[in-house]
Amino acid sequence: MKNEYKNITLPSGSWCGDREINIYFPKNWEINVFGPKSFKKLTDEDIITRLNNPIKCPSLFEILSNQKKIAIIVDDITRPTPVSKILSILLTIIKNQGINNSNIKIIIATGTHKIAKNSTFFNKLDKKILNEIKVIIHHCKKDLKFIGYSKNKIPIYINKYAAEADVKISIGGVYPHDDVGFSGGAKILIGVLGLKSISLLHRNFPEVERGRMVELPFRHELESIASKVGLDFSINVVIGAKKEIIELFTGHYYYAFRKAAQFVKNNFGTEIVPKADIVISNAYPLDTSGIVIGKSLWPFRYYKNSNVKIIIAALCEGFGTRYFACISTKEKFLYYLKKITMASYLRNKWKEYKTLQKIISNPDFKWKLNYVIFVPFIQNKVKLKKVWNNKFIFYSWDNLLKELKSKFSQKQVVKVVVYPCSPLQFPLFSNF
Repeated sequence: MKNEYKNITLPSGSWCGDREINIYFPKNWEINVFGPKSFKKLTDEDIITRLNNPIKCPSLFEILSNQKKIAIIVDDITRPTPVSKILSILLTIIKNQGINNSNIKIIIATGTHKIAKNSTFFNKLDKKILNEIKVIIHHCKKDLKFIGYSKNKIPIYINKYAAEADVKISIGGVYPHDDVGFSGGAKILIGVLGLKSISLLHRNFPEVERGRMVELPFRHELESIASKVGLDFSINVVIGAKKEIIELFTGHYYYAFRKAAQFVKNNFGTEIVPKADIVISNAYPLDTSGIVIGKSLWPFRYYKNSNVKIIIAALCEGFGTRYFACISTKEKFLYYLKKITMASYLRNKWKEYKTLQKIISNPDFKWKLNYVIFVPFIQNKVKLKKVWNNKFIFYSWDNLLKELKSKFSQKQVVKVVVYPCSPLQFPLFSNF
């Protein structure tokens, strides 16, 4: 078999093993892999240096002096930011200022994400931290405090523990993003806002080209909220293809974020080769749940409908769910009507059933559904569905490759393009 196939190794399963998987193709197929650059990871000393030298911001020593209650806001399991490494060092700095563990709270910025009861959620935090520090999982419908209005008059309901803290510190990753160009900086605050605030923010601003711009209305709105909240210290993390910390920008949420975004912009742009028969987008390291698969679909925009598109995702948290915000009376009425009658649930089940029946009667139909999903290994938490969100799911690369070989049996050279960690990447064009 080794002599007949070309093998590609890819990372998979963020926060549930972070293992390597192998996919392979016939030797006569043309395989092109477009991944990000390799970087040297930061040492603990490097992290300490960056924490002690913030950008346009008072030092942590000055910020923490004579303060009592500390809130550290970190991104949730759907994000690959290795927060434990930074938290361990940060907590030592905080304790050295005479602040007791009982006065420190870690707030998980879940936004509208629902956390499953059997979640792999706490794999992201070291047990030592969990045992010593109180961890609060934000709920967008509970324990909120109204603190005023944003620049565009959006009411700001924020996690009450964050609002009541004397010092607010954030730790978040900086990744290309379809709403604000890049995540990071003040963007993390969406994760600790109330459902109404989150919904109004997303409705007021259109999607943008990921990895392109920083000075966007949505970004400015978030920074007006950060000013109102009083975000004292922003830690912006840049990771490599294996979730290693390759750079850290700390300090003021405005200036530190822009330095981080520029670094990502300079180093994670990816060439687009528009001619390919098969396009593969690996969702690692944002592959924990179906609700974040969308962050890995961007390569598919640049290929014709006739191409085969495959997304690889471990889905260790399953397919995921969100809280839905009802703003108007009409929306609330329709939402509760659907809930009582189970209309949405039944409609989705019916759509999945119809899609599966079409695939059974015509196996080629699955390739017309924009993309298929390949789940490379099975966690107990993942139900073995054949169709999800109107997309067919493969659980065996052997079976998937068998169908690909059949589909392209008449083609002499099959061209395959692979994006090995697409959520970290963005399209690079000649006019960039």
